[in-house]
Amino acid sequence: MNDTTIKPLIIVMVATIFSLGTALSGFFIGRSIEKFKTSDRAIVVKGFSEREVKSDTGVLMLTFKNPGNDLVEIQKKNDQDIKTVMAFLKTKDLKDEEITLDGTVLFDRQTREYGGEPEKSEYRYIVTTHIKVTTKQVDIFKDISNQTAELIKQQVNISSNPRYYFTSFNNLRTEMIAEATQSARQAALQFAKDSGSRVGEIRNAVQGAFSITSPNEEYNEAGSIYKKIRVVTTVTFNLVN
Repeated sequence: MNDTTIKPLIIVMVATIFSLGTALSGFFIGRSIEKFKTSDRAIVVKGFSEREVKSDTGVLMLTFKNPGNDLVEIQKKNDQDIKTVMAFLKTKDLKDEEITLDGTVLFDRQTREYGGEPEKSEYRYIVTTHIKVTTKQVDIFKDISNQTAELIKQQVNISSNPRYYFTSFNNLRTEMIAEATQSARQAALQFAKDSGSRVGEIRNAVQGAFSITSPNEEYNEAGSIYKKIRVVTTVTFNLVN
């Protein structure tokens, strides 16, 4: 191989190595870099803020059903179930205003409003009653749900559905936006350092929507006592030499 062949080959190798190094550097700066505008010396980056918080309000819906063919007897049984459930909840140190009788619904298989043949069943009527508990004592729901077996032993056909909420979100909003903006600046500073520039003033900032999910994001957020709050901010910084 002569000199005229070797020189172009060396140039190609150097260019390739330089390109690879630049690509790897961009990768390790992080995925925060959205866009680098060479024409007007600006960089667009994303900043993140994330918190895991514990719910401060819980709503527990207790539902129990009584089937039968005699409405009078069903009503007697339902009234007794209400007393039993209420007495059970009072043992949990709940306040009266935290417990609400949320309504009773009668279902008659023979007088359904929609068409079709009535469902075949041993019972004509089903009476369903809901009792709702709304409290700041969110930890108490686990205890209540675990002990519904005691109500079943008393022939209360009951189920429970807890839902948890974080209502103090506004207290974190300003702080998390500031964190996300600072995160964006750190990404811009790193890029500027590697590219031989300096970060100037913020040209534009766009706050993304806040998201609230369960910590593992694998099931219904409302059913998790802990929440993950996240916000993404997109910031455009000027770059100066």
